[in-house]
Amino acid sequence: MLKLAKDKVNNIRYQLLHRTASAVIEAGRFNAPNALTLVHSFSETNEWFDDYSQFLALFGAKGAPDSLAFARNLNGVNLYFAWVKGEGQYLEK
Repeated sequence: MLKLAKDKVNNIRYQLLHRTASAVIEAGRFNAPNALTLVHSFSETNEWFDDYSQFLALFGAKGAPDSLAFARNLNGVNLYFAWVKGEGQYLEK
């Protein structure tokens, strides 16, 4: 689905692989031209950002916090990634 070499994904977090494949599948299902894998981090220090960066590198992409990165076109779907930070508190009514 993601056109990545099997030997290159052994150390990649399965959540990144699964969520990215799901985004591409759903974009195709709805005939959407774009898919986005969004990582919403609640870490003030961008903990695990290195894992995210290593994953994007498999697509030849480079990510940065609070930015959008184009990875590639997969089966007619443009794949994008984003890493955003936010507080882990919920608003109460």
